[in-house]
Amino acid sequence: MHTYMINKCTRCNGTGYIGKWKHVLKGMCFECEGEEGYVRSSYRRADRVVKNKEKYHERIKASIMSDGTVLSGRVDLLCNSKMLDRIASLAEEGFDDEILADFAHQMSKR
Repeated sequence: MHTYMINKCTRCNGTGYIGKWKHVLKGMCFECEGEEGYVRSSYRRADRVVKNKEKYHERIKASIMSDGTVLSGRVDLLCNSKMLDRIASLAEEGFDDEILADFAHQMSKR
């Protein structure tokens, strides 16, 4: 069951802008994304997380299938969904392919 609350955004107070973050996407609030009539929902946030996870999974799969990256040829990672999830989480945090490959190598030793 999803609970919805129509209210002002808890981060920007409904303005859609956060002044101290003006250097990041011109201060756009990531909670409400500047929407009028913002509806706060746990479902909406969960959907965004799933979409990001899928995006990073696709990026990692493309690196594995391509030539010239440190993840090239690591098809064993495609069979291990738990490892792929962990690598996707690291990729989402901003780690590059070299760090992801090292992480996969170290974890495969266990």
